[in-house]
Amino acid sequence: MELMEKLVESAKTLSNPYVEGWRERGGKVIGYSGTYIPEEIIYAAGILPYRIGGREATKVTIADMYFGPVICNLLQ
Repeated sequence: MELMEKLVESAKTLSNPYVEGWRERGGKVIGYSGTYIPEEIIYAAGILPYRIGGREATKVTIADMYFGPVICNLLQ
Protein backbone atom coordinates (compact mmCIF):
# COMPACT_ATOMS: atom_id res chain seq x y z
CA MET A 1 0.00 0.00 0.00
CA GLU A 2 1.32 3.42 -0.97
CA LEU A 3 2.06 5.94 1.81
CA MET A 4 -0.67 8.34 0.69
CA GLU A 5 -3.21 5.50 0.66
CA LYS A 6 -2.18 4.59 4.22
CA LEU A 7 -2.64 8.19 5.36
CA VAL A 8 -6.06 8.48 3.75
CA GLU A 9 -7.16 5.15 5.20
CA SER A 10 -6.02 6.04 8.71
CA ALA A 11 -7.71 9.45 8.49
CA LYS A 12 -11.02 7.69 7.82
CA THR A 13 -10.82 5.92 11.17
CA LEU A 14 -9.85 8.91 13.33
CA SER A 15 -12.75 10.30 15.29
CA ASN A 16 -13.15 13.52 17.24
CA PRO A 17 -16.67 14.08 18.61
CA TYR A 18 -16.20 17.85 18.97
CA VAL A 19 -15.05 18.26 15.37
CA GLU A 20 -17.83 15.99 14.11
CA GLY A 21 -20.43 18.02 16.05
CA TRP A 22 -19.01 21.27 14.67
CA ARG A 23 -19.34 19.95 11.11
CA GLU A 24 -22.86 18.59 11.73
CA ARG A 25 -23.90 22.12 12.74
CA GLY A 26 -22.59 23.38 9.39
CA GLY A 27 -19.19 24.58 10.56
CA LYS A 28 -16.04 24.35 8.50
CA VAL A 29 -12.83 22.77 9.78
CA ILE A 30 -9.27 23.29 8.60
CA GLY A 31 -6.41 20.99 9.54
CA TYR A 32 -2.95 22.44 10.01
CA SER A 33 0.48 21.41 11.19
CA GLY A 34 3.06 23.54 12.90
CA THR A 35 2.94 26.20 15.57
CA TYR A 36 3.15 29.28 13.37
CA ILE A 37 -0.48 29.29 12.25
CA PRO A 38 -2.49 32.25 13.62
CA GLU A 39 -5.46 30.35 15.10
CA GLU A 40 -7.21 33.62 15.98
CA ILE A 41 -7.55 34.51 12.30
CA ILE A 42 -9.02 31.10 11.52
CA TYR A 43 -11.50 31.42 14.41
CA ALA A 44 -12.39 34.95 13.25
CA ALA A 45 -13.30 33.52 9.84
CA GLY A 46 -15.77 31.18 11.55
CA ILE A 47 -13.62 28.10 10.91
CA LEU A 48 -12.45 25.59 13.50
CA PRO A 49 -8.67 25.09 13.38
CA TYR A 50 -7.65 21.47 14.04
CA ARG A 51 -4.02 20.74 14.83
CA ILE A 52 -2.79 17.69 12.92
CA GLY A 53 -0.19 15.65 14.72
CA GLY A 54 1.32 12.21 14.64
CA ARG A 55 -0.19 9.78 17.07
CA GLU A 56 2.30 7.60 18.85
CA ALA A 57 5.03 8.77 16.46
CA THR A 58 8.60 8.49 17.66
CA LYS A 59 10.24 10.41 14.81
CA VAL A 60 9.28 12.58 11.83
CA THR A 61 11.73 11.26 9.23
CA ILE A 62 9.09 10.41 6.63
CA ALA A 63 7.22 13.67 7.28
CA ASP A 64 10.46 15.59 6.75
CA MET A 65 10.77 14.03 3.29
CA TYR A 66 7.33 15.30 2.27
CA PHE A 67 7.03 18.56 4.21
CA GLY A 68 10.64 19.63 4.68
CA PRO A 69 11.35 22.08 7.48
CA VAL A 70 7.75 23.31 7.73
CA ILE A 71 6.57 20.35 9.82
CA CYS A 72 6.66 20.83 13.58
CA ASN A 73 7.56 17.90 15.79
CA LEU A 74 6.59 19.56 19.08
CA LEU A 75 3.61 17.23 19.37
CA GLN A 76 5.93 14.25 19.54
